[in-house]
Amino acid sequence: MIPLTAREKECLRGIKALTEDGVGPSFEELARFMGLCSKSGVSRLVGQLVSKGYLKRHPFRPRALEIIDPDVEGQLRSMIATHGLGKVWAAFEAAKAGSAA
Repeated sequence: MIPLTAREKECLRGIKALTEDGVGPSFEELARFMGLCSKSGVSRLVGQLVSKGYLKRHPFRPRALEIIDPDVEGQLRSMIATHGLGKVWAAFEAAKAGSAA
């Protein structure tokens, strides 16, 4: 996976620390946690984390940020590439979708 900047790591730590009962923090809460003055900085950081594969946003759901475990996902992608395990990947994605609901 692509390495993270210090601010991106801090943003991930904030998301982990502020998530309660599966509900992620608001951008305002993250901004306060990180000492930022505006939510736009948080929005930019979240976008970068999504594009780097560390975070997933669920559309049309507020506070729906899911941290992706790079070790598990990377191992599964490697298995699929090596063994052509498309059905395993589909089952993994279905399980993730079911746990997020």
